[in-house]
Amino acid sequence: MSALKVPTSYLIAGIGNKTMPYTRHSAGLLMVEALAKSFDLNLKPVGRLNCLCAQTTVRILRGTPEEQDMKFIFANSQAFMNLSGPPIAEALRYYFGKGDAHSLILIHDSIEYPSMAIKPKQSGSAKGHNGVESVKKALGSGDFWRIRLGVGEYDRNMKKREMADFVLADLTGAERRYWGQPGRGLDKVWEAVEGIVEKNQKVMQKAVQEQKHQQDQAKRVVTQQKAYDEFMARERQEAGIDDDNVRNDHGLPLPKH
Repeated sequence: MSALKVPTSYLIAGIGNKTMPYTRHSAGLLMVEALAKSFDLNLKPVGRLNCLCAQTTVRILRGTPEEQDMKFIFANSQAFMNLSGPPIAEALRYYFGKGDAHSLILIHDSIEYPSMAIKPKQSGSAKGHNGVESVKKALGSGDFWRIRLGVGEYDRNMKKREMADFVLADLTGAERRYWGQPGRGLDKVWEAVEGIVEKNQKVMQKAVQEQKHQQDQAKRVVTQQKAYDEFMARERQEAGIDDDNVRNDHGLPLPKH
């Protein structure tokens, strides 16, 4: 079992279609770029990653017991939506040394909610969102946080082609201002990020403590067994008992510790 750690940094990733940056389906890209700009950062290519990235350290949860410095990496996938997974997984490995789903906050559009709604969620179904499915597949896990940006609820009677047209339609001017910088949506999404970090830190702290307790318990069992074996060996030695000659009621040698 690998040792669990409480995250000290998070990857905030956006997915969409870079060639259609102002469509409903690319709301996640628009938001992550706006978040980066709110910290005076510009997303840029990094190494061979298929993402545009920037990073900063932020003092979060001010005035609470959980107040702390946290590093945030902003990353926008440059792959098409349906192929978003590999770039996000590569970015996690690049910055964290492994594809650690616990350190990912994925921001993406959702047609499950009204326009301008913001819905954080941990794990769960992708609800048919191909970009989210791609990320889950690339990470081998769906255990990461998502912030879903409502771009308008779709008609349940829509055909597949009509649904594709719906998500590939342009955001309205009001929506672009809301999700952009310095729109109201930007502030609400950052509040959601801080809420996720606060919850995730507490959950991971508890998990780390439980893992340590289990490891300590296992060590105690091993130590106690070793002490017992040594005690029994001394007892047999003092009694002049040769283990090779000790047999059970069936005449078979007793098992040695």
